[in-house]
Amino acid sequence: MFKGSLCIYDNKVYIGNTDNLLRCLDAATGRRIWAIDTGKDLDSSPCVLDGKVTSISSTPLRETRFGAKD
Repeated sequence: MFKGSLCIYDNKVYIGNTDNLLRCLDAATGRRIWAIDTGKDLDSSPCVLDGKVTSISSTPLRETRFGAKD
């Protein structure tokens, strides 16, 4: 289940899910570029800050930052 909104940055779509995966998709094709298992439900919308994808999990509430990569 997707709880947050998606984030579009540099022709990529970032979206988190309650299945613990943060996904990066090609904005033009929808093809998955990568997915990271964060180990936590991603309850908020991801955003890009200083070139890094940021999302917040509520279990426990903490910021989880991932380097944006291809």
